[in-house]
Amino acid sequence: MNEQEILSRLKKSIERNTPDLVDSILAKCEKENRSVIEMSETREIRETGQKTKKKRGKLIGGLAAACLLLAVGITGYQQLFSVASVVGIDVNPSIELSVSKNLKVRNAEALNSDAETILSDMDLKGVDLDVAVNAIVGSMVKNGYVDEVKNSVLVSVEGKDSARNASIQEQVSSEIDAILKGLNVSGAVIGQTIINEKELQKKADEYGISVGKAALIQKIVNTDVSKTFDSLAGASINELNLLAEAKETTGVEKVGNVSKSGYIGEERALEIAFADAGVDQSKASRTRIHLDYDDGLVVYEIEFVSGGVEYEYEIAAADGRVLERKREKDDDVAASSAVSSGNGNSSAISEERAKEIALDHQGLSASQVEFTKIKYDYDDGRAQYDIDFIYDNVEYEYEIDAETGKITDYDRERVDDGWFFSGDQNNGAGRNNDTDGKNTASGTQQGNSAYIGEERAQQIAFADAGITSADFAEVEFDYDDGIAEYSVEFRIGNLEYEYEIDAVTGAILKSEAERD
Repeated sequence: MNEQEILSRLKKSIERNTPDLVDSILAKCEKENRSVIEMSETREIRETGQKTKKKRGKLIGGLAAACLLLAVGITGYQQLFSVASVVGIDVNPSIELSVSKNLKVRNAEALNSDAETILSDMDLKGVDLDVAVNAIVGSMVKNGYVDEVKNSVLVSVEGKDSARNASIQEQVSSEIDAILKGLNVSGAVIGQTIINEKELQKKADEYGISVGKAALIQKIVNTDVSKTFDSLAGASINELNLLAEAKETTGVEKVGNVSKSGYIGEERALEIAFADAGVDQSKASRTRIHLDYDDGLVVYEIEFVSGGVEYEYEIAAADGRVLERKREKDDDVAASSAVSSGNGNSSAISEERAKEIALDHQGLSASQVEFTKIKYDYDDGRAQYDIDFIYDNVEYEYEIDAETGKITDYDRERVDDGWFFSGDQNNGAGRNNDTDGKNTASGTQQGNSAYIGEERAQQIAFADAGITSADFAEVEFDYDDGIAEYSVEFRIGNLEYEYEIDAVTGAILKSEAERD
């Protein structure tokens, strides 16, 4: 309805409410009809004054009626045509449609330059909401903003009436889904409602985004405390839709499936991680993978355990690049996940193998020693063998990981005078104490032939990273949880590597690689 129609209706309303008294007045004056009436000056003045008062009274009454009708008309106009809701449509173009109670568009606002492109040749004022939505979505598809790869559209409805918001959101989401199907695009519409969110408006203004996008980001942040608003503000609607799905974000309605065709897929990501780790996928346990968003990229987060080592990988979802890798000893390997040892215990190595490992560490054979303790036990949730034996008046005590066969701790103590040595897998680094704790000597890497040396530790780290040289490298000897190790750090381009190498065996205890 345009302004002319509104004025026409107001005119008719006033005419209907103004009485036509001409005929009734003439009927009452039938006797005086066609006759001459003489009046004195006094009477004429008196009667003229009375008529003037009557005319003035009628005029005031008529104006009052007209004002009343006009007020009623303006109130109805405001109810019918004032803004009742704001409908946001986000892809990358972000558009807000201010709509009246009867779902007519009162204003269409472009919130960014891409939206200006979409609305440049459109005059949507006064058109039905569904017509406007059809035109906008059609233009988005035509201009390449929505396709099979980036197929997500965010619909946000803001207003004071929550029930009305939900109804409009459902209606618009269904219309967009139908429009996309008609254009041969399998769309993914994510819908939400907003009520008087002043804080969201502040966030939207701060980051230059729509209130609808700000609301979706806040919902994801509320679901995953590791995420921040700042880290997600630059994500596309399709990326936010993927993340909302992965994090099982609540408070949104979805129609259709978000596209993942622009990514390598979980299966390929796992292949890349296992190949990089040099691990047979079929022999790994506790494998987990999920999609995430980190440093402006969609990534696959991968975790798995193999050989008593826990691996963590971050793989770029778009091209399969290894962005981060971490390796460390798994302190929570469940003994029940291992192969049966044949003695009633569940472990990867047998009791006999554990004894061999302890003896080999001292260069001894079973015939040379006297075993005083052989026990299958748990320590901090980790299955282990406690192996004790005596040789040449010295008692040796070993703790051996039942999963990996790794020596996690060992002591030795002279039986006759109380002298002991604490090794913690250091094979020579420790202390020789007498019974009162005097005459203590600390072992170091210098002059200790048991250690592989800094150069060898660096070679091991470089080989694992697949390089022969680095822009920067540093090696330090250290102890961690009683274990002698080399800390190796180096940088290649924008990647920084950190390794912990067992000083005795050369085993990689931990490794990390991340962008600097």
